[in-house]
Amino acid sequence: MSNQSGNTDHDSVVHDVEIDGYSWWYRMFYLFIMSYIVAVGALWVSLAMLVVSALIQPFSVLRARIIKRWLGETYFTLAPYLLQSWNKIDVKVLVKGSIKRDGSYLMLSNHIGSLDWMFGLATAHVLGPPFPGSVKAVVKKSLMYVPLFGWMFWALEFAFVERNWAKDEKNLSEYGKKISDYPAPFWVAIWVEGSRQTAAKLRQSQEFCRQKGLPELQNLLFPRFKAFKALSESLRDKIDGVVNSTVIIDVEKPTSLGSVLSANTKGSIYILLEEHKFDEIADAETWLTGIWIQKDKLLSRYKVDKNAVLQEFTELPAHPQTSFAKVYTLSSVVVLTTVLALIWMYYDPTVLLV
Repeated sequence: MSNQSGNTDHDSVVHDVEIDGYSWWYRMFYLFIMSYIVAVGALWVSLAMLVVSALIQPFSVLRARIIKRWLGETYFTLAPYLLQSWNKIDVKVLVKGSIKRDGSYLMLSNHIGSLDWMFGLATAHVLGPPFPGSVKAVVKKSLMYVPLFGWMFWALEFAFVERNWAKDEKNLSEYGKKISDYPAPFWVAIWVEGSRQTAAKLRQSQEFCRQKGLPELQNLLFPRFKAFKALSESLRDKIDGVVNSTVIIDVEKPTSLGSVLSANTKGSIYILLEEHKFDEIADAETWLTGIWIQKDKLLSRYKVDKNAVLQEFTELPAHPQTSFAKVYTLSSVVVLTTVLALIWMYYDPTVLLV
């Protein structure tokens, strides 16, 4: 069985057997194996980025950025691999009109849940190198202090916000200057809803729309303007435009990090992209409101006639997916070395020679 990325059965360790027929123990085994690979990879990549930041960046910012971008690209290709090969999820990236593969953009996306970052990286992977290593995002500053992943976010120059607008406005307004000489292309992702959607938050959003005399959104939270306005003005002269991304999840079970790591998810994910030039954005608030109303209508139409909506877009040919045979091999060597070291430390080494 092959998928849109061109990888084969040899690349996929779980496609030959129905996951639903596996026992709980098999799923836990897959969860352990992939969690280990993700963690070990994050450890080495984050440490390598910190070393590059400390030893190379003081002398050559450009060279350090290129190296860290390559490290990010190497590690973040785990995202499409996890979705498409480790699981049975068919990820399709479709475009209305055209989009520059080598362009730099500010990407707006609907905020579905805890795996939005993975969908974003899978989108960027389709573009090919230097993506997804060139992806940046607006994230909470608290994530910067999360071991391994937070270190990577800092090294890759993500934009951090604190939910304190006085500070956030300054940081976002200066972000464009900070990355003004970052090697193109790159994307900066922002989730303008500001929060993952829940039933309670959707009701609150609809009540807000009623109070303001705005159309009630049925599938999305009403967007927040201030961060988008500050960031778009900061980046306006440095990027090619804005990409409106609509993520549609069509899977049999709710997706979570645990279900993805345990190879227990199958279905389809559609990522619909549309490019907009800054010339279209006379007023950020008015423009973003219109885009979100259109996005909400599109999601409603998808529920009624999926095929009609998808036919409005053209599938973007995917960059060949990376094989992770080397990652498996390296992880096995690390495990074996660790076990032998523990035995050596626990027992008197001379006992092993008897």
